[in-house]
Amino acid sequence: MVDVFPQRRLVRGRLNNPFNPWFLSALRGVDVVHCIGWHILPTDLAILFARLTGKRVFVSDVGGGADVSLTRVAPMGRLVDGFLFLSQYGGSLFPQFASRARVVYGGVDVERFTPGIAARERKILFVGRIIPVKGIEHLINAVPSDVPLTILGRPYDLAYFSSLQRLAHGRNVTFVTDADDERLLSEYRTCLVTVLPS
Repeated sequence: MVDVFPQRRLVRGRLNNPFNPWFLSALRGVDVVHCIGWHILPTDLAILFARLTGKRVFVSDVGGGADVSLTRVAPMGRLVDGFLFLSQYGGSLFPQFASRARVVYGGVDVERFTPGIAARERKILFVGRIIPVKGIEHLINAVPSDVPLTILGRPYDLAYFSSLQRLAHGRNVTFVTDADDERLLSEYRTCLVTVLPS
C-alpha cells in the first residue's frame, strides 16, 4: 500500500524539499522507517519521529538534497540505525557512516522491463530526476542537433529545468515530465541507447 500526501508547501520553493506534516501520521503503524533522501526536511522529521516512537530508521541517499535540513546544523546521522546505499560510489560519499552502511543496489523488475519486440529508433534517452547533479546539460551539448533526445523525469529544480529548456531550444530534444510506467517502458524499449551523464 502506498499513501500519497500532497505537498502543502515547498521549503524555500524547492521541489526536492516538500512539506506536509501529515505524512508523519502514516508512520505510527509501521515497524521500520526507510527514508529516501538525505539533507531534506521530510527525512529529518521522519528520523525524529522514529526515534521518539522507538522505531528503527534507515536512510538511502539518492543525491540532491536541499538547503534547509536539520542535518546542516545537527548530527542527525547519529539517530539513524543504518544507511542503505544504491552503489559503492554513493556509499563513498558518506565515509562517516561506513560502520552502519550497506550497499543494496537498485532493483529492477526483470519480468516487466524486457527488450520487447518494437523496433529500435535512432534516439537517445535519459531517465532520471531533472536536477543539476545528473549533468543533463552535458548530454544536451554532446548530442548532435539532428539526433532525437528524450529527457524523461520530473524537474525538482525549476531554475535548472528552465536553463535546460533554453539550452535545448532549436535542437531535437523532448522533455517528458509526467510519464507513467507504460510510457517509461515504451521509451526504454524503443530508444537506441540510454545515457546517464552523471
